[in-house]
Amino acid sequence: MPSETPSPAETISRGWVITIEWLLTRAAKRTSFNDDYLLFGDLNLGFENPEEDRLAIKQQIKAYNATLKKRRAATVVNFPFIDERERSIDGVKAVLRTNARRDQTYDQIGVFAHDPRLPSFALNDGVGDPSSPDGYDFNMFDFVSLILEGLHGEGATEKTIGKAKWKKLLAHFEHDVSDHMPIWIRLPLPA
Repeated sequence: MPSETPSPAETISRGWVITIEWLLTRAAKRTSFNDDYLLFGDLNLGFENPEEDRLAIKQQIKAYNATLKKRRAATVVNFPFIDERERSIDGVKAVLRTNARRDQTYDQIGVFAHDPRLPSFALNDGVGDPSSPDGYDFNMFDFVSLILEGLHGEGATEKTIGKAKWKKLLAHFEHDVSDHMPIWIRLPLPA
């Protein structure tokens, strides 16, 4: 007899959809004192297959934005940490993994905006432009790399220090520092 319990992936997907649709409904009403919403938090998006699941959520966000555009709704949905960006530590374009183990992106910032000055999903590819120091940007404070280099020298990584030292270091993060790296978003200065 099949189980009535949904798989973890189905639960995450359903939880994600419910949260996004609830925020979209609130933003669409425009009856509150504020029409725009910023969501900050640990959304526990523990993906079974991080890259495949990330792309599915990215497609879902694009679909929400396409539907909103067809309805001529002014609301725009943006979750920048679903997109890739150039990492400050090595210049490689990749998804920022926000946990100390660097294998998940639990932490998210969501923008549900009517105000055209707030960043849309389409702007995520152009972040970090040095010619625009007051423009839109997002990133994380990679304290894992900072501590690795402080303890083991410049350029140290989990691969260069070895598996045993890496596991020991992670155990300290989880209990003495944090297993989540702080994320941030910089909104553009008003013109």
